[in-house]
Amino acid sequence: MFAGWWYSASLLENEIRRQVAAAGWEIQELLVPRFNGWPLIIKSAVVVNSNLQISINAIRILPAGDFLEDWRVSADTVEISNAVTADPVPPSSRADTIAALNEIVRKLPMSGFIDTFSVCPENCIDAHVSWRHLEDQSHRAGRPVIALSLEIRNPPLATSLIWSPDSIDLSLTSRDPYLALVDAQLRSNAGTITMLWTGSAAPGTEPLVWRSDTLSVDIDSLAGHGTLSVPVPGGLTFDDLIGEISGDFTVNTMMESLLQRGSVSLTGNQALPVTGTLTNGTITITQDAPAQFELHYPGFEQSSIRVAAGSRCNLANAIACHFPEVLLQTSYEDWDIALKSQVLDFKWDSAVYELGSHADLQITKADKTWLTTELTVHADPRKLIAEASQATVSGLPGIDFILSQDLLTGAGYLDANVRRPARDARQLLTQLFAQPGKADLLIQSGRLGADLDLVWSDINNISAASLDVFFMTSDLNLTIGDYRLSGGSLEARLTGWPELKSSQPVTMSWATFDPGVPVTAVRARFDLDFNFEQGRYLLSGQQLDANVFRGELSSQHFDYDFGRQSGYAMLNLTALHLDQILALQPDEFESSGKISGSVPVQIDSGKLAISNGKVTALAPGGFIKYKAGATVINLAEKNEQLKLVVDTMSDFQYHYLDADLIYTQDGNLIARTSLQGKNPAYQNGREIKFNLNVEQNIASLLKSLRLNNDVSKKLDSRARGGVIK
Repeated sequence: MFAGWWYSASLLENEIRRQVAAAGWEIQELLVPRFNGWPLIIKSAVVVNSNLQISINAIRILPAGDFLEDWRVSADTVEISNAVTADPVPPSSRADTIAALNEIVRKLPMSGFIDTFSVCPENCIDAHVSWRHLEDQSHRAGRPVIALSLEIRNPPLATSLIWSPDSIDLSLTSRDPYLALVDAQLRSNAGTITMLWTGSAAPGTEPLVWRSDTLSVDIDSLAGHGTLSVPVPGGLTFDDLIGEISGDFTVNTMMESLLQRGSVSLTGNQALPVTGTLTNGTITITQDAPAQFELHYPGFEQSSIRVAAGSRCNLANAIACHFPEVLLQTSYEDWDIALKSQVLDFKWDSAVYELGSHADLQITKADKTWLTTELTVHADPRKLIAEASQATVSGLPGIDFILSQDLLTGAGYLDANVRRPARDARQLLTQLFAQPGKADLLIQSGRLGADLDLVWSDINNISAASLDVFFMTSDLNLTIGDYRLSGGSLEARLTGWPELKSSQPVTMSWATFDPGVPVTAVRARFDLDFNFEQGRYLLSGQQLDANVFRGELSSQHFDYDFGRQSGYAMLNLTALHLDQILALQPDEFESSGKISGSVPVQIDSGKLAISNGKVTALAPGGFIKYKAGATVINLAEKNEQLKLVVDTMSDFQYHYLDADLIYTQDGNLIARTSLQGKNPAYQNGREIKFNLNVEQNIASLLKSLRLNNDVSKKLDSRARGGVIK
């Protein structure tokens, strides 16, 4: 090439431009000093084509032997970068590319080196390059065989390559803080490029780190091997090349940080062996052993995630993972939460993820199970939605709910509803209002329904949430201890959080209430104030009406604290039939008349007491006829005062009856009674006024009556026209 022109720089420059133009390139810059002997020096040159620009400094050319066709070339720097062009050239076929590479190799000088070889499509890679032809005769025959060495400085990577038209042998070794060793052999034959590789990473001071905006993976150790086969014919594009790679590998990693987003992180510290396959550009990774990670989420404590072996991810343009079982365990304040997925699918595409799962959820508190359910979960970067049907809350089954959480703003809501037989709610109601020594609750029949809406603006400040609850029952029949209630209904709407208050008066009614005597047509209206955190359950009454002893009982004000089991009520008695009251006594009475009055009731630690109760007979009065038994008659023969009472009460026509009532916490009723009237058969029917103090343990009496299911029938049968038979 250079024979005859080394004495003229201009002639040499013209020849170089001609040769470069013939190869499809254009020289933009060329500086050739006058030739003064070997080596021939070109100080600088810049050549371009439609895609690339090559800049060369300090080219030195020497004959490589006796024939001037063979040369040894070296250069200080060669830089390859993208060229700016308005008309990009479409990619060539693989066959054309291989032919072009063979032609370039054939035209390369016999040997040479480039001290600094830079490739700068975006970030520059700097390397030292050297080459030499191995078979002189093949080289002259147009079948180039060349050995090339490439030493990349950053990252430190050493490559040796032997190129021939039939095969490529490639050996690559890298030693840097991250990638310890990689060896590969690349062979091309029968139209296929095959690559065998092994590699490992064992950083000494820092892990291998992969970070994106939402994901961080620290790998402490990695090892792999594989076989990649790439067919040569066809169009040569990067996507096509990746799409035809196949192989398999194994990796041993130490997962330290798997997720970091704001105050949320997922970390682990364990070896995690995985195996993988590479088919048509898709990497499939299978987890070979269980993995345990720690989850850090504001407000939650002791959070961990366990992923079962056999989990699998496909990595192509997007990431798609399938997990046969994932267990999440965490605590929120004194609540323990366990979420176990039966199936979990995860997709990640351009920092946008989508998660779907079918899971079992269990929430416990103080060793008591409050919630068990199956969940369907869907999540993306903005929102998490969980739906459940037939959940069980503290023994109450059949609850449907949907939970929605905005992962960006922290806002969310929980909607739940239930329609069930009332007996299913026994365990829940018992736990809500459980007190030491409290009577057992038994629900025989009835229906209940509840709708719950909980809304919050910040998951980290759940105490500022708003809760709306609607609760109703119908046809309710139950027993509390030995008290029986039937035909009950209730409607309540409560709002607030964590303190719930009735937004409108609660309405309640019972067909019958049996404390020992029949109380019917019970109707009440009251307000509720519940604070579950403080264990406070307050009732404030506005109206109470009931029928008892064929009269009416009412109250316009009553209070009760379920937590302290204390309360107060002012009961008004209107037109109670005296014959119904006296029918409870074991002695035989005939009576008529009605009484009214007021009774202040105080409840302390579940025990009832009355002081300053007052009842008075309604005009015009009535009569009381007492038929004494043999025992009382015998006593009266020996006691003049008792004989007077017995004789007078045998047919006492009263027009005045007044009683002061006291009821003690141990169940004793003391009635200080004043009577005025006459007995027509006694002392010519003169006016009689006397006082009676009657004391009886009403608690025992009522308990015995409650245990007798025929009390109501007996009262009706024994009180016919006011006469006790």
